[in-house]
Amino acid sequence: MHIEDIRKASRSEPFRPFTVNLADGRSFRVQHPEFIAIPPQGRRTVIVFLPGDEGFEIIDPTMVASLTVSDNGESNHSRRAG
Repeated sequence: MHIEDIRKASRSEPFRPFTVNLADGRSFRVQHPEFIAIPPQGRRTVIVFLPGDEGFEIIDPTMVASLTVSDNGESNHSRRAG
């Protein structure tokens, strides 16, 4: 998946929570835009902060299979890597 697709989801107005689904089967929920960091330049990595005190996950965007975007509390809409 392109990093710009992830950036677009993280900056949507109004923000809609989404799930980052990785090719290895793991997934990470982004409930709020403050729970994801995407560097403006340089290394192409994404950091997703985990709930509570669970830390964070550093993700290579090329390993993202899809994003599942929530619409008004329901998560159905999925964007697949192309």
